[in-house]
Amino acid sequence: MNSNRLLQISLFIDHNDAVIDVGCDHALLDIYLVENNICKKVLASDISENALNQGIANIKKHELEFDIPTIISDGLTSIETSLYNTVVLSGMGAHTIMHILHNKKKLKTINKIIISSNNNYDLVRRELNKLGYYLIDEKVVNDKEHYYPIMKFVKKHKRNHFCEIKYGLLKISNVPYYEFIVKHNKELKPLIKKDLIKKLKIMLETHYYQRYIKKITGKKLK
Repeated sequence: MNSNRLLQISLFIDHNDAVIDVGCDHALLDIYLVENNICKKVLASDISENALNQGIANIKKHELEFDIPTIISDGLTSIETSLYNTVVLSGMGAHTIMHILHNKKKLKTINKIIISSNNNYDLVRRELNKLGYYLIDEKVVNDKEHYYPIMKFVKKHKRNHFCEIKYGLLKISNVPYYEFIVKHNKELKPLIKKDLIKKLKIMLETHYYQRYIKKITGKKLK
């Protein structure tokens, strides 16, 4: 599997997990999970028939059509979620992800949600807290020259701290990402002249990531 993003998602999945892969695309994650005996079972789902057909073709190529069931579904709508305990949502925007998770009845048996959003990471963290899920782990990976936070939520009556929701978990493995954000913001700041609100947001974000770097490394990124 030639994807750092999907590989990290697989590392957040355990042997006892029964997984729904929402928006499975080419089903590469599902094939990897089954071939490596990582989880109990997995369902490959996509809203797009064309995308799912590509996934089905890949599944057949690996001779796993009896091990990986597939279904066309708008998110979790057509899925019997009571048969599963884990949901994976990867490669979508934050608003699409939250639309998929809006039906709480579909989440009754779902104890773990793994998310790799394309944007608005703080929105995802905040809304998952509201749904009763706690951000327990997070790994930022570089995949094809882009950074992606992979977030692991578990059902828990506990909320994350404001800084964790806004800027992610403080982890030594994510330092390259923090450094990237600080450098990027410093390059962006001079280009924003009239938008004071955006400028303040960038300054605040830079400040917090500098604090993260200093806490971990003992040094402030200049």
